[in-house]
Amino acid sequence: KMVKPASCAPENDDADYLKYDIGGPYWTCQSDGEAVLQFAKKGFASVKEVPQTTLPAIFVDACKEKGDKIAMRTENLLKWSKGDPIPEPRQLDAWKSWTYNEFHDQVRACAKAMIELGFKRHDSANIFGFNSPEWFIAAYAAMFAGGKAAGIYPSDNEEQVQFKSNHSNGSVAFVENEECLRKFTAIVDDLPYLRVVVCWACKPPKSRKIERSNGGK
Repeated sequence: KMVKPASCAPENDDADYLKYDIGGPYWTCQSDGEAVLQFAKKGFASVKEVPQTTLPAIFVDACKEKGDKIAMRTENLLKWSKGDPIPEPRQLDAWKSWTYNEFHDQVRACAKAMIELGFKRHDSANIFGFNSPEWFIAAYAAMFAGGKAAGIYPSDNEEQVQFKSNHSNGSVAFVENEECLRKFTAIVDDLPYLRVVVCWACKPPKSRKIERSNGGK
């Protein structure tokens, strides 16, 4: 009979466990809400072992310690159509790479551009596309600009996109391809808070403007 992993785990006393005291709130759906962070009295769940911090702060520390090390790589395979033979994988030295410092520089540049375009504190950046370096750059840029990332599933339809963007206070949207752009364009009348749509792997409209039916942009 196989022994369950938990049955042979080392013993822990009560101080090692994170206990939720009466109080809170421990979570919030408010864009500017604050939650109470909970810690165990000792061990890996304690504030001494793992003090509270933020993802941007961890990112900056990583740049200070390992700034010239590779943070991201992408194979960047050539586009191929259904039915075409699958391309051979590229050698690692042919992949596109970003060091932590390069990653950080692009995040800061993106965050500054978002603020210039009207992105405000506690706003959301809606990111609509598949996993990619641009996805992560946009997500961290939102945090560096004082807001948050609100991702959208690549398979979501217009109604789902509208719900997620509207309820997250999305003021900037990053889209990967023409289909993602089309879905945002189709619902722009129902997204009064949205200010700009950024295309990362597709061409923007020729006019570079997406107009609402009332003439607004």
